[in-house]
Amino acid sequence: LPSKASGDEATISNALDYILGVILSDVGSIVLGTIGLVICVANRLIWSSSEDIADVIGPQSRADLLAVFSCIAILVNGVSKLDVTSALAETVVLEGYDEEDIKYTDVGETWLFAGATEGISSQPIFAKAKERFQWALRSILLCTPAKSAVTMIYNNDTSSWIPGMFTGVVPETLLRLQQQATMRQSKMSPSTPILDRFLVTTSKESYLPSLQTLPGKVEFLSYLPQNTQSVLILPIITNAGIMNTAESNNIEKKANDTAAVLVLGSPTAKSFTPRDIAWCQVIASRLDKFRLRPMLF
Repeated sequence: LPSKASGDEATISNALDYILGVILSDVGSIVLGTIGLVICVANRLIWSSSEDIADVIGPQSRADLLAVFSCIAILVNGVSKLDVTSALAETVVLEGYDEEDIKYTDVGETWLFAGATEGISSQPIFAKAKERFQWALRSILLCTPAKSAVTMIYNNDTSSWIPGMFTGVVPETLLRLQQQATMRQSKMSPSTPILDRFLVTTSKESYLPSLQTLPGKVEFLSYLPQNTQSVLILPIITNAGIMNTAESNNIEKKANDTAAVLVLGSPTAKSFTPRDIAWCQVIASRLDKFRLRPMLF
């Protein structure tokens, strides 16, 4: 008998747990809240047609308000439990050519060589710096939504930004420019207000989650695919950073020191998560160290 009684209690307990689980679930709360609101409205309509409404209007109104608030609370509880996921933006096929290896312009090679060798003709050190940049940029393309990576270097002579190196999907115009003997006197875009922020800012990245909706997208058309959906710009070294480094070490600013940023393009709008941005920031902050001390990293 005791075992039978305990079995019945377990059955009752399981049934109650099931009923409570259904009531407290998201669908159960929404259904109960909706039913409660319908009952409140129906009850109000019935009482409004009653002849004795004048005698009970006050207490009935207070009861109706309490019932409505309770039903709304149950309904909100159910809605809050729903697993709502935002629709992902459509991924496009970027227009351009996919370059697996890093391509260098004359500006990029000069910038990299000057930093890696510090005026000493050392091809092994230069080769090691190239190897480090290859690893860093390809790692970003493999581990993040980015499919295009371009290092933009500020040319103090022309006061403009020029591509130094690039990999991933890039437009044909950039490949044609890279094949020119010199890009030092080239000017990629007549106006670069977004990139120019990095001439004075030290470490803050710039994220454009929906590039195609921005008028400023024309700034990137010369070196990123025209249908790039989102852009992440990360500082490698800024003019402010160069001056701070020189002052902290009591040295003069070198002539070959110049601002540089890493521009990443993605085929999907709003694709870079905070984790992606943080990871790319770490890699970008190491690029100048790879350039200056390639043998140590």
